[in-house]
Amino acid sequence: MTSTRILALLATTAVFTVLFGIQERRASEPVFPVRLLRDRTVAGVDALSFCVGVGMLGGTTYLPVFLQTVLGQSATNSGLLLLPLVGGLMLTNFATGQLMTRIGRYKPFTVAGTGVAAVGYYLFSTMGVGTTHLESAAFMFVAGLGLGFVMPTLTVAVQNVVERSDLGVATTSVTFSRSLGSAIGVSVFGAVLTSRLAARLAASDLSPAATRELADAGSNLSPQVLADLPPDAVPVVRTALAHSIDLLFLTGALIIAIGFLVALSLPSVELGEDANVQIDEDANVQTDEDANVQTDEDANVQIDEDTNVQIDEDTNVQTDEDNRESP
Repeated sequence: MTSTRILALLATTAVFTVLFGIQERRASEPVFPVRLLRDRTVAGVDALSFCVGVGMLGGTTYLPVFLQTVLGQSATNSGLLLLPLVGGLMLTNFATGQLMTRIGRYKPFTVAGTGVAAVGYYLFSTMGVGTTHLESAAFMFVAGLGLGFVMPTLTVAVQNVVERSDLGVATTSVTFSRSLGSAIGVSVFGAVLTSRLAARLAASDLSPAATRELADAGSNLSPQVLADLPPDAVPVVRTALAHSIDLLFLTGALIIAIGFLVALSLPSVELGEDANVQIDEDANVQTDEDANVQTDEDANVQIDEDTNVQIDEDTNVQTDEDNRESP
């Protein structure tokens, strides 16, 4: 049954979002300059970050519920069983930073990460009452590998295309989009879980009162709640909950797959095309790392770091700084 209150809240959210955008366009110092969204990279990365937020936290939040209620694990053991997810994420998160520095591009990792994460979440949707610990660990590791590829690339992508004055707000927009997606994902997935579980339980032999109570518990179902049920009702509830959570994981996989399509559409931009040249604006010193030469533009002086020789281009005099002799 559709809730009028929820529809009214959604409509109010849409109206205020539009009003916020209008006000930001008029403001002399906006909280978020809407002009940044004209850049394909910024707009695409923010959309991708939203999808990752919905899929990642929206789906991952219910993994402990599955492990505890469907597979019968304790809270401590369910936390330990999540380690493959964290391990995979840490592994590719670290490796991505190193590889991005070497090849100078972020897009391959973003595309690969969203693709692998979507596969991982699809594998989650295949889990059921008979899933083994080894299977769940393997699925979590795959999902973690994908998320680890994506997470470090998004911030780098926007920082590479915006002006220095917009670095802060552009970086924050990525984090905000992910946080917004996470909040919406958890809420929507919770509502879907409750509705799906109620429909599954209603089709069982449980009494209407028990069905209502269990459906209202939703994601708060725990082994303690199941322990209070009649023995013949426990398998029914576990099966119903497994199918309900599987739908959430499948939804998360579809949302991350949308993120995969967004990642494919991102511009292929090289990171730091002038990376071999570093400029210290305070000291007005430029370092060419290939030639290993520093130039002080104010003094018109070059310093060859290998020979420790200073060349004054105006007088064409060389000075060995170690013995302070001028030939």
